[in-house]
Amino acid sequence: MRIPSASRLLSAVAPIAIMISASGSSALAQESNEAQSATVFQLEEILVTATRREQSLQDISTSVSTMGMDELQKQQINTIEDIQFMMPSITMGQDMRAAKLFIRGVGVNTSTSGVQGSVAVHVDGVVVGRPEAQTFSMFDLQRVEVVRGPQGSLYGRNAVGGSINFITAKPTEEVDGYVRATIGKFGQLTTEGALGGAITDNILGRVAYKTENRNGFGENPVTGNDVDDLNRKMARMHLDFLISENVDARLTADWFRQDDASGSLKFIRETFPDIPALRSPVRGGFATKPRDLAGRFDPATEMEGWSVSTELNWFVNDMISLKSLTSFRNFEGSFTQDLGISAIVADLSTTGTGNTFQRRDLSSDQWTTELQATVSTSWLDGVVGFFYFNEQQSPTNTVGLEPNFGSPGNLDAFANRLTFLGPPPPPGGGVLPNLTPLEAHATCNTLKLVNDLQEIPEPKRVCIDSQLNSDAWAIFGQATVQLGEFVDALETVRLKLGGRYTRETVDSTNAANIILGLGAGPVMRFTAEQTFIKRTFEEFTPEVGLEWQAMPNMMLYYTYSEGFKAGSPENNAGSRTILEPETIKNHEFGLKSSWLDGRIQANMSGFFYDLTNLQVNRTFPDPSVGFLIVFENAAEMSAHGVELDLSAHITPRFRVNGAVAYLDSTFNDFVSANPIDPRNNPNYENFNPTELDLAGNRTRNSPKWAGNFSAQYDLFVGTLPYDGTMTLVGSVSYRGETFFTEFNDDIQSEDKFATLDASIRYESGDGKISAEFWGKNLTDQLRKSATFDLATAEVIGANYHPPRTFGFSIGYHF
Repeated sequence: MRIPSASRLLSAVAPIAIMISASGSSALAQESNEAQSATVFQLEEILVTATRREQSLQDISTSVSTMGMDELQKQQINTIEDIQFMMPSITMGQDMRAAKLFIRGVGVNTSTSGVQGSVAVHVDGVVVGRPEAQTFSMFDLQRVEVVRGPQGSLYGRNAVGGSINFITAKPTEEVDGYVRATIGKFGQLTTEGALGGAITDNILGRVAYKTENRNGFGENPVTGNDVDDLNRKMARMHLDFLISENVDARLTADWFRQDDASGSLKFIRETFPDIPALRSPVRGGFATKPRDLAGRFDPATEMEGWSVSTELNWFVNDMISLKSLTSFRNFEGSFTQDLGISAIVADLSTTGTGNTFQRRDLSSDQWTTELQATVSTSWLDGVVGFFYFNEQQSPTNTVGLEPNFGSPGNLDAFANRLTFLGPPPPPGGGVLPNLTPLEAHATCNTLKLVNDLQEIPEPKRVCIDSQLNSDAWAIFGQATVQLGEFVDALETVRLKLGGRYTRETVDSTNAANIILGLGAGPVMRFTAEQTFIKRTFEEFTPEVGLEWQAMPNMMLYYTYSEGFKAGSPENNAGSRTILEPETIKNHEFGLKSSWLDGRIQANMSGFFYDLTNLQVNRTFPDPSVGFLIVFENAAEMSAHGVELDLSAHITPRFRVNGAVAYLDSTFNDFVSANPIDPRNNPNYENFNPTELDLAGNRTRNSPKWAGNFSAQYDLFVGTLPYDGTMTLVGSVSYRGETFFTEFNDDIQSEDKFATLDASIRYESGDGKISAEFWGKNLTDQLRKSATFDLATAEVIGANYHPPRTFGFSIGYHF
């Protein structure tokens, strides 16, 4: 704990809390004549499951933001990336096709395959472990819940920063469903729909689907094809079995597939433009427009996954209920891109450097099981449970002259040049025998292609074939106790207690074949047996808090909580590294309040935390291999901040929502080397490895200020065809300066910016017909969402948020 941070936090929180409570009645009492004469209206009560049981948002001492189905559609929220512009405590970008989710400055700081995120993602209570698979669940949703701050008690593993929960629409007894279609700029065509209802007296069902197609935001000037296009399909099915009055079961299955040229990094500039010796060896083939990507081959993203889950509920009596939730999830992905971000043929024979076309294949199988018991009495409300998680990942990373094969001469390298070991040496020392070309292809994961061709083409110069496994279990519980049941004077005070014991075992192997000298030298080999490493981590993460119902419409709370993320392995040639676990200690003060008979809700939270052993990686140039990955723990970071969420039904026709987040997140103790400092480049004449003291630097993806304000006004109510209503919707989002590395370099950051979205929406009186014209990023801001320093080619790449888009949507609900 840092006392200066806490004092600054309290000094910021106190005036806001006083201002809200003092001015709530006076300022907001100035209603329009229309509102004063209208029937009483108020905001709908929001029920959430952030505490693993259904409760009112205003009754829980947890910072939660929600968006329901109607709001998601009105704001054209289709991805997790879209959510961040409505909920400013979230930051999300992606590189290497993996979601980089951050909440309050805590998130995944590595692009290495196999590393888990620090923000958990759940769909109907089931965790989605792979960051690559976390962007496919946003369709046919009842709501989205974003739980901010460490959730060590209830969510446990990898919820150091918080959790994002997708709650899908469930079957109903009555026939219910919708169809919706959207056309828009860049050739967008999106369709979605759902149908549910009773199949028999005791079986309910619901099916849903979504398709997304779009032309590219840019193009490859060499091939003339689109890049950053979109081609995705997804579907889900629920079957509810009403076994008895007290017992029900649900079977859920979902599937998704993506096949397009999205997600690849775009060229920003050469890393060292003013140092001739370090100029990119593939310079001259770069695209000139920021959203374009030049290359001999188009980038490719192919992903497919499916899952099956079962949920069994037994409502024992009015006080006790039991739940069992079990799921299996499979994910397969293949991603290709040129690490040189250039159309030049990077090969020893043409540029004097090793080839740079990367392919990453990833396969993952995940099992989860959770058992819960929920208790609700006049004085106690709580849940206890057991959780099990197992994931087996098989990432294969290769670098060659093209997506599947390597350079001429690699056959000779594998067949005739002496192979030797990187550390550690084999028992008794010595060297490995030469690889056959077929053995090289087996490691490269291209043996099937060889068999299809019925000949042996050139294998790649870099092949890293890894196996990364996690096996975890936990016992957890959380309860809120009404202290008034024991002491009359504490009638308005509740005590919250929680805790989780976690045990996780992690192991990895990183077999690899690498032709040294960028393809000119002998072959370095690592075997799975030589690189095997296994570690077990144990942690207890407690939670304790107080809730004070100061007024019927106001609750104040304080919570101390801890979070834990097990040590991660890396997908890197020959690596025997498993880092230390991340741990966080968090203090939070909060206010939940409503005013004017529920027409206004104002919620506020202030927090400060310390996080140790942040897991960070980056790449450096290497004259033998082309790049070297450094994966390490940052010693310590800390942060403090304040968040304010406001919702108001100003008049029967006028509604507003707003959120503001302030975050000061910095390193306290971290010494490391910057890849874009030329002194750390072995090809520099003044090569002198230099580490920097990063204390005081801002952490990644942590803007100091972020906010959103949206408003809706009903222009016509019940006077349009079919008693329809026309509504204007507008939204402004702001993001302060954001750094994408811990070195706070200008080139790898995004300056502050604001974006504007707007729409005009028609809805019939019975709610069945809807239509809207909409526009997003109307000022066409070019905004980076992530950057990456590509050591193989001495260039810096970036991904960008979407450009200005607009379109028309129409839907029918039945």
